[in-house]
Amino acid sequence: MKKKTILSFFILGFLFASIITSNLSKGLVASDQLEVNNGSYVKGDYLITNDTHTNELLWNMEIEVEKSFKPRDSSNKLTQIKVTYNYTTNTEYAFIESMDIFELTHLIFEHNRTTLLAGARLFIANSTWSVEISTLHQNSVIDLVNENKTRITYGNGTSYNFEEVAPSESVYTEITSLVNFWQSFNSYILEEWAWTFLAISPTAEIGDTITYTEAFGNVVDTPELLFLNLGTYNTIQVEYVNTTTFGLEIFKTVEAHYESKTGLLIKSTEGYPDYNITMRFVPTEIKITSNILTLVLGISIAVIVVAGITVVYLKKKK
Repeated sequence: MKKKTILSFFILGFLFASIITSNLSKGLVASDQLEVNNGSYVKGDYLITNDTHTNELLWNMEIEVEKSFKPRDSSNKLTQIKVTYNYTTNTEYAFIESMDIFELTHLIFEHNRTTLLAGARLFIANSTWSVEISTLHQNSVIDLVNENKTRITYGNGTSYNFEEVAPSESVYTEITSLVNFWQSFNSYILEEWAWTFLAISPTAEIGDTITYTEAFGNVVDTPELLFLNLGTYNTIQVEYVNTTTFGLEIFKTVEAHYESKTGLLIKSTEGYPDYNITMRFVPTEIKITSNILTLVLGISIAVIVVAGITVVYLKKKK
């Protein structure tokens, strides 16, 4: 038997084995590897429908993938995603009374979607005042989660590193209360967002299970959705129960749609049928960036390999 024939049988056998393995894996827990790209974002409206309102605007929202980085004390990358709640059109439902803007920056392990911090950076503002409480200036996991490493920055530019503020200073009580808020918020929220809801692996298939705290999700469909003025997007539809996304309240049913190429959340519906309440996040602007560097690198490697094979072949021909 010729070598080419043997090689062909080997390749066909390998492909056949791969197909069988793929089919057997369906219905299992989906991969938790994140593939969102820096610069991607979704802007939208958070709406309520109940006995007295129909799609009333509660607040505007934005989900933005800011960057990914590897802390110095970890072999795994962190993905940094900022979520902005804008209450300027309806302050009645503000998370913090009298505040117009609330931003929280999630730090999520890229390899398994687990949340290190749901609010590594908290930013709170109204028309006259703002404050940022953050550990994002740190570059190790142990410091990112350490409340003593927080930096507090006010809108006028005044900044304090908490570990450097002495109890005798006049600002100590206020700074301590802000740091305690940062710590309490992260501890509370982490119970619901142990695995992030903001993105899933785009390799998830119908029948797969999506990890998300105790309320595991199920991939039920892969529909193409049409959004007004935005065009159509292929999505991965996941259903959860007894959990939450943006509203910070527990809902009986949660339906999320993730953009199919990157797995970024672009639409959600939370419902509590017993009380006839539905909350919907509807996109008004979507930007999904591609990983151009990876593509260029892949093409470059392919060109080098082909060039190398060609050189070897030409040398043998001589």
